[in-house]
Parts: sequence; structure tokens; C-alpha cells
Amino acid sequence: MVIGGTSVNYLSPQFYRERHRLLLTELKARDLEAVVLLNGDNVTYMSGFWLSSAFFGTWERPAFLVLTRDGEAAMILNNIFRNSIRTAIESRTCWVQDIRMYTEHSDTLLGGSSWAELIKTCLESKGVSGRVGIDLDPMALSPLLINATQGVEYAGISDLLRGMRYVKTGEELAIMRRAAELADWAQGVFLSNLKIGRSCPEVSYLTLAELGKKAAKTYPQDKLELKVFCCGGPDSLNIPNAGQYYGRELTPGDTVINIIICRMNGYAAEDERTFVMGQPSQEQADAFEAMRRANEAAAGACVHGTPICELDRRATEVFRQAGYAQFIQHRAGHGIGLGGHEYPTDTAFNPNPLVTGAVMSSEPGIYIPGVGGFRHSDTVVVGPVSPEVITRFPRDLESLVVK
Repeated sequence: MVIGGTSVNYLSPQFYRERHRLLLTELKARDLEAVVLLNGDNVTYMSGFWLSSAFFGTWERPAFLVLTRDGEAAMILNNIFRNSIRTAIESRTCWVQDIRMYTEHSDTLLGGSSWAELIKTCLESKGVSGRVGIDLDPMALSPLLINATQGVEYAGISDLLRGMRYVKTGEELAIMRRAAELADWAQGVFLSNLKIGRSCPEVSYLTLAELGKKAAKTYPQDKLELKVFCCGGPDSLNIPNAGQYYGRELTPGDTVINIIICRMNGYAAEDERTFVMGQPSQEQADAFEAMRRANEAAAGACVHGTPICELDRRATEVFRQAGYAQFIQHRAGHGIGLGGHEYPTDTAFNPNPLVTGAVMSSEPGIYIPGVGGFRHSDTVVVGPVSPEVITRFPRDLESLVVK
């Protein structure tokens, strides 16, 4: 429930109080006087203020959250967010009250301060002069930060924020389930728009228009980022770099892989399916079935205590036994939440155990020249004894053939 009580899809004050408490406990344990968060998803996670990727970046208009051991917090934002942060505070979707703005104009024009100067004065005003935790290498952003805060010793805390975000609370999972429901609805719309003779952009944008209308009507008070994309025919082999055949009309025998992502108040659900235009060949049917079973195997591994790398191992074994191992091009999944790709991203090599409440994608794929690309992706909540697959659109070949 939103802090002001206007939507069930915003996180509650209790959520932020608990994140705050956990972070302060760790500050004391690590003998840190304060933390400075630079990663945009971490700033959102600890403040509730959503940063649009179109206007924010580590190198462009960076945002910062400063939290000290006495419990005081401040955010430092680019002036472009002046009105949106005011709106967020008034609607009580952001719990930080101390907001300090910097401009991207010279001081002689607007009399503003640089972000580095604001961090310096913020730390000084809170009496911080010793060890400060930071979630990125300060030198990766700019030597301005080091020069402006001389005397401060920075210590990395990326592991701390990563660990906090890894396991989702019940509130976070509820938002992701609603995002997944919306994505499943969009899959039905996509299938109804998928026709021989249409191009992938046409199908994607027709679907996105209907999804936008549905989302706005169903969740009028929530922040929604919606993505619909597909690649078909020769481009179904080129998932990382599709577009060479952007305007090509779909023809019988094409496979089409779509990507539908619904992000609700920052939290994403990923929903992908493979379709076949017209009657599939035996080669396509066999490859599709192997992919479907690999998707199921990877999702089935999402159980508490299972090594993270087991997702990849199980999916790879399905492909190996079916004779398709040489057509694998990527890992079987990744963590998902505020970040579309977040920890664990090194899934194929990570031996650490999965934990109940973590959320993973299950997206093993194979890409066979002359036959097509084949990949489903589902959003899966790690459970204590069995996984919860929250994207539920049909995965079987019969349901995904365009006749």
C-alpha cells in the first residue's frame, strides 16, 4: 500500500523503515559513519523515488542517497527532477524529506552547486568525516567526488545492497505478480495480432498500444514501464542484436520470439514466448519441445538451497540429450527485480545457494540456422520446496502456432 494509501502497488512505510533499520545495523557492524548510494536502483530501493532511465545515469545526472548512523537521510538530485520529487513527497511515495538539488548549468547562470559540493556539505552538516560506505567505486564516477571529500575514507558496500535486494519481501512479490498478470494479458493480445504478412514492429506496436490502454485503466496511479519487442525469421537467431530484418514481413515457417516486460513502480516481470508461423516442420517441433523442457527444467531448479548454477546445468543437460547443445548462446536465466538484470547474473558459474523469495528468470534458448530461434522466458519466485512461476501464458507448441 502506498504511503498515502492511494495504491496497493506502492511499498508501505514499514518496508522502508525495515530497509533503513537493516542498513543502519550493518553500518554499525562495519564501523561506517554513513553510506552514499550512487546506483540508481539502490537509491530507489532505499527511498521509494523512481528514477527514469531516460533522464538519469551514473555518468549523466547522477542521483545520490546519503544515510548516516543517526538515521538521517538526504537525497541529492539533478534539478530536472525538481517537480517530480516534489510530487513524490506530496503523494507520499518517497520517504526522504531532505532533498538537495544541483544544476547542469554553470554557477554563473543559476547560482547552483555541483553534486560533488552538495555531497561534501551534506556529509559535513551531518558531522561525517571518517569511513563512508559506497555502492560503486567512487573513481568510476569522477575524481570530483574524491577531491571534494578529502579526508573521507570510502569502503565498498555493493555486497550489502545486493544481498538486501536479492530476497524480495511479500510486498515486493505482490507487485511483481501483478506485473506478471499484465504481461500474460499482453501475450494474448500479441498472439491475436501476430499474422502472416505483418512485420515484427507492426505486431509489437499494435500490442503495446493495447497494453498501454489496459495498464492505464487498470493501474491509473502507478508508474508503469512497458516493453513489447519481437524478432522473427532470420532475426530470431539474433536475439542480442536483432533488427537487420526489421521491416521484413513474416512468412509461413518463421519462428518469432517476443519479449514482453511490464515494470510496475520499478519492479519488473519478464514474459517471453516463441511462436511458429503456420505448420511447424518436424525440425521446428523437435527444437521447440527441447526448449520447452529446458525452460521447465531451469524453472524447476528454483528451490531454496539449490546452487544457482544448477539452473544452467539442468537446462544444458536437456539440450545436450536432445542433440542441441551446440546451439546454446547464453545462460539459462538471471535475477530480476528493480533491475531487469540483477544479482545473480553470473548464474552459469555461481555455486551459492538460491534463497526463498529470490526471483529468477528462466530463459534457456537455442538458435539453429535454417530452422529458427527458440526461447521462452518466465519469471520465477524461489520457493522453500517448489518454485512459483508467476508468468503463466501457455508454453506448449499447439497454443503458440499461428494458423
